[in-house]
Amino acid sequence: MEQDIIGDDHEAKLIELLCFKMTKQFEKDRILRLIFLLSITEGGLKEATYKLIIKTYVECYGIEDLHVLLGAEDMGIFRKKSGKFDWKKIRDDF
Repeated sequence: MEQDIIGDDHEAKLIELLCFKMTKQFEKDRILRLIFLLSITEGGLKEATYKLIIKTYVECYGIEDLHVLLGAEDMGIFRKKSGKFDWKKIRDDF
């Protein structure tokens, strides 16, 4: 899935697969790594996607781990789109 996130631009398909993996209780560390990779490579997540990921994560893994997502947001590896950093443009230029 990591290669799909880096090389592919089918965000909707990746989000659906990520949510499916969360509902099947895949390993939390792996899910978090995929979420952060997706957020970085997309230059942030759309508002609706951002909220969906938080909601699904809390429903599947519990509110106790919400601090992980909020901490990642503070560090800038899990964020909403801002337009400052565009991974797709960088990838296309090279």
